[in-house]
Amino acid sequence: MDFIHYLLFFHVGFGELAGICFLIVAVETFNRTDKGLARAKLSAAVGTVGAFLSWLIGGYYYVVHYGTQVKPVLISPASTLQWAHKIIIEYKEHIFLFIPILAVTALLFYLKTARWSDVDSKTLDKAAYLSILIFLMSFLMAGLGALVSMAARLIMGGGV
Repeated sequence: MDFIHYLLFFHVGFGELAGICFLIVAVETFNRTDKGLARAKLSAAVGTVGAFLSWLIGGYYYVVHYGTQVKPVLISPASTLQWAHKIIIEYKEHIFLFIPILAVTALLFYLKTARWSDVDSKTLDKAAYLSILIFLMSFLMAGLGALVSMAARLIMGGGV
């Protein structure tokens, strides 16, 4: 396996770790047990770090490899799969910017919360929904990335 494969492995791995951590945050918030707040805080912290690591690694991959080797193949006039970049990557670029910001927002909320009873029920529900949004966005990014990878492999002759 070459360096690019390791980059992709860690990019996706940290992104999915972040998503799973924020799912745990949401579950703990809905359950609201005493020990659950500590788990929510830890999961939010790990999820935020995972989101930033995925963000940095993915950004490096995008600039160094994707932009120079994959994008030109996808958007070439001969390509029948231009949508993979023109629609999916454009969409991913915008989601990519929001996940770390939302993760930090959630983390700060949970770090500031000393006890579940300090925050009203509606606000806690909204914080849980934010965590679910981060979870869903993380896994959406993985699915969209898989579609682009498939399109690139088809064009480059690597098969699905």
